[in-house]
Amino acid sequence: VHLFSYLINLNMKRLVKRIFIYIIKKLNYSENILQDLLSNEELVSRKTIWKGYLYDKGWYKSFVEQKPIDKDGKPIPWLTYPFIDFLVPKMKEDKKIFEFGSGNSTLFYSQHFQEVNAVERNKEWHNYLKDVIPTNANLILSDSDEEYTKSLIGKYDLIIIDGYNRYECGLSSLDHLTGDGVVVVDDSEREEESRLCNMLAGEGFKRLDFWGTAAGIWYTKCTSLFYRKDNWLNL
Repeated sequence: VHLFSYLINLNMKRLVKRIFIYIIKKLNYSENILQDLLSNEELVSRKTIWKGYLYDKGWYKSFVEQKPIDKDGKPIPWLTYPFIDFLVPKMKEDKKIFEFGSGNSTLFYSQHFQEVNAVERNKEWHNYLKDVIPTNANLILSDSDEEYTKSLIGKYDLIIIDGYNRYECGLSSLDHLTGDGVVVVDDSEREEESRLCNMLAGEGFKRLDFWGTAAGIWYTKCTSLFYRKDNWLNL
């Protein structure tokens, strides 16, 4: 009798799960439903079903708040989690970085590097961010594609390409890297980024891909690191 009851309960749980999955699929994976569930912090913190890698990385919180943050609500880059895990233990306070594209990443890098410079095209976002970045971060507002591409001044240990006109930004970066500097290209899995990646490879850079998901997004993407033989990451 007990075995029979157990099997019935087990099958009911499976049925409920299948019904739930079916409803979600029919609703085209409605983000509103999942956001309602995940915004209940008490539910997420108590229920084992939510725990694990995505919880530890802050994916749920990022999904609900629609910005890249860790589980404690602190800003992180919108790059793949595997790349962030690789970079964090190697970060050095004496390094200077440049970002094509600004955001929570600018706040994150400014906590770990000596100097952060970032260029931004969106005036509204620029005006918001400039009031919250620390003193070791500098935000440049660009009015044109050409100005955006050529906004680099000086030499940088790390240049991150994650904004507009990425191929042209990559070309500009070549003259502004330190001798042991490295370049990061986000969304390198996309066809439109292949020209940039091939150009960097042709300039003698080796490529290291970091596949995975990123804060609050559904799909698998790739963040690629381009480096030469002598690099400050000691690869």
